[in-house]
Amino acid sequence: GLGDVYKRQPSVGTVYTNGTLDVSVKVEGDVENVELVLDEQDVLTTFDASGSYAWDTTALAEGPYELAVRYDLGGSTRWGFENLDVIVDRTAPELTGATPAAAAEDVKREDAFTLTFSEPLDPDTVDASTFSLTFDPAQSVTPSVTLSDDGKTVTIDFDRSALALPAKLDLKIQGAADFAGNTYAEATSYEMPAWFHEELGAILSDTTFLSTDAGDYVVGLQQGPSDTVRVYRRQPDATWTESASVDVGTAYAIDAAYLDGTIVIAALRRDTVSQLVVKVAQLYRFSTVRGNLLEGGQQVVSPDSNDGTIALDLRAGAGKDLGAIAAVTDGKLRVFEFEDLGLSLSSQNVFPSNDYEYVRDEDLHVHIDVGQKTEVLFARCVNGSEPCVRTYVERVSESNGVWTAATSPASTPLTPGISNNCDEYTNFDVSYVRDTATLMFPHHAPCNALAPGLRAYRTNGDTWTRLLDGVDVYASMPSPGPYAYGARSAVIGGVGHVLFHSDSRLLLGELEATGFDWLAPTGEELGATGASVFTSFSEVGLSKTADGAAVVTARYGIKTHLWFSN
Repeated sequence: GLGDVYKRQPSVGTVYTNGTLDVSVKVEGDVENVELVLDEQDVLTTFDASGSYAWDTTALAEGPYELAVRYDLGGSTRWGFENLDVIVDRTAPELTGATPAAAAEDVKREDAFTLTFSEPLDPDTVDASTFSLTFDPAQSVTPSVTLSDDGKTVTIDFDRSALALPAKLDLKIQGAADFAGNTYAEATSYEMPAWFHEELGAILSDTTFLSTDAGDYVVGLQQGPSDTVRVYRRQPDATWTESASVDVGTAYAIDAAYLDGTIVIAALRRDTVSQLVVKVAQLYRFSTVRGNLLEGGQQVVSPDSNDGTIALDLRAGAGKDLGAIAAVTDGKLRVFEFEDLGLSLSSQNVFPSNDYEYVRDEDLHVHIDVGQKTEVLFARCVNGSEPCVRTYVERVSESNGVWTAATSPASTPLTPGISNNCDEYTNFDVSYVRDTATLMFPHHAPCNALAPGLRAYRTNGDTWTRLLDGVDVYASMPSPGPYAYGARSAVIGGVGHVLFHSDSRLLLGELEATGFDWLAPTGEELGATGASVFTSFSEVGLSKTADGAAVVTARYGIKTHLWFSN
């Protein structure tokens, strides 16, 4: 008669087992001597008819095997179905690679967690419950867990836009298994800091951080018997190496800016012209492509003296690149403009000395707008008294070679002649967005308060507009800690940031249209301990990287330090 073996379980071509595998066979017709055969030679069991068999694989070596059904029909021996491939696997998956590494303490905000295993995982065991991620402090974060096409790599990702740092991340893996059911279990913690700390070996003043097409650079002045301008470049391992330097003799201040593959450095330094010792504004050019530092033109600013500062700005123009230098010396302001980065300098001695006396040299800012007009912001004292206790900020701008001061009654935050010692205009900063300036400075209320708040104003044509509807941005510095004595500002990711700094605190906050929030503090691991001679931050700066991370620079002890926001 006729007959056949027409069904067996499992029905898939390849199955995995780490113990007992149930195999069932269904037959009909005149089929006889039904055998379950291992690797086409070893008979595991014989069925009189349809039946099932619990195959214990625990005594077998791990590896691949084949199952088949052999039977007799009509006096001939036949094979009932295609071989069933069986993988005996009692070994749990192993973790062969992880990024970030397990227990890493320097996890970046943008890092996705990838885990690579020694064998494919069963997709049904890979989800947010078997790969769970929790945060300390607790945060509402829903991770996504995905498995690669080859089944060996798990990627855990999550929305970082509202992630508060620093944070500890705990990853728990429980229930993830291979196709044989062998599970992998592990628990590890990661640290995601708010800031990454780096340092330069040199003690620099007038430090400028520049994020360029060729990488990140720091330009600073190293003072000594002969002052030196030094250029450092950040390496892939987050160390800093010197790229170039130039001896500038005696220098009072420098500033640096970047444009089109060139870092331009302006130095206010001593020189001899026609046997007279004078103070000059000197330009230097560093090529990020060739790595060379070349000297450019100079202009005499004043007879030599022991004070002064300098500020620089660059802008790409139509057919020519523009630059402007503002310099303060002996309480007087000078501005020099130049074209192209070949550093062919043309000067404009634009300010009569009797009009712009008593200029403070602590803070000075120059800006070239989209219309190629130059604007300078500086602090002035009402008169020549020392110490100066009545100061105000003035804006002057150039149009067609003519310089004018903002004359609106609201052109300065406070009016000349009023005692403004509650406001530290000598520690102010200015940042620009689309040629609109934001001025930030510490403000004491009452005047004898040690901890100042922050005031912020934005230019509106010829006037200043007080931000946040005239309310002080923040009433006082977070305690404990000495009072702040300066403010630095930058626009980072479209949001205004301000850095308050004191002798032992560096505190960064975000200034938005409706409020002000402190971010995680930086630099506190270097704070004053009372046991060191060096207990104060100085030369504090705030800038940003090309990818939008905040960068804080400060000198502390015998090194210049940098912090990058995470």
